[in-house]
Amino acid sequence: MTEDVVNSVLKSAPNGIYFGIAKTEFEGKPRPMVMSLGWNPYFENEKLSGEVHIIHDYQHDFYGSDLKVLILGYIRPESNFVDLDTLIAEIRRDIKFCLEALDLPEYKRFFHDNLLCN
Repeated sequence: MTEDVVNSVLKSAPNGIYFGIAKTEFEGKPRPMVMSLGWNPYFENEKLSGEVHIIHDYQHDFYGSDLKVLILGYIRPESNFVDLDTLIAEIRRDIKFCLEALDLPEYKRFFHDNLLCN
């Protein structure tokens, strides 16, 4: 995400880890996603960033592609971690939370949202 987009989102949302749905420009199907919004303290970022992790095993990178993102909920605040393994374990918990939440009826309906389907 560009810095302008991140700053715009942060005006109404706290830094942290979010879940929702994303769709790439080259794929017709919306996918579950988790997103880090903020400073990413483990990596000591000097600028705010928004990093979307689409929960799907793509066979190629798509950096620079357009992406539609629908943020549906907050998982937790940003955290620093003692090591990379601890960070990876927390990301796995975030993904599990996301998949369980998106299986609930109140979130499932968003897979057909006009924002993502058009």
